[in-house]
Amino acid sequence: HLEDVLVVNTDDAIYIGKKGQSNDLKEIIEKLCSEFDVDKIIIDALDVKEGRLQDQMQEFVGPSKEVIAEHKADDNYLAVGAASIIAKNRRDQLIDELNRDYIRRTKDRNGIGSGYPSDPKTKAFLKQYSYDEMPDFVRRSWGTVQKIKEAEENLQ
Repeated sequence: HLEDVLVVNTDDAIYIGKKGQSNDLKEIIEKLCSEFDVDKIIIDALDVKEGRLQDQMQEFVGPSKEVIAEHKADDNYLAVGAASIIAKNRRDQLIDELNRDYIRRTKDRNGIGSGYPSDPKTKAFLKQYSYDEMPDFVRRSWGTVQKIKEAEENLQ
């Protein structure tokens, strides 16, 4: 049911990547389970091996809750699809806020772009900085940023 959809703002987990994917995901699930009466957890698998993620999360939450982790869960489960749409909308709002704030603070009218790796504005924004100088809101574990870091290391 759509009224049962709970969207977790991934900013709470620093995009599920700062400490490692499964640790941050565990923190989110632990928070959800402590604040809500959860009997089923459906995860759009972020692990290449969806079964491994499902097993890890099932072990973490115990046998009283059903865990489903699979690729394309947003296509296969209405609630996950709805949460995905809501989360993308929220992400876009947050990027817009960051962009406006960045333009206001730096007077760089080009801004940060959409935040997607294929966006030329985002690429141009990132190329202005060395890895160590990136603004705090840039996710260091992002593949695009890691390529910048590797390029810098290769120049040394």
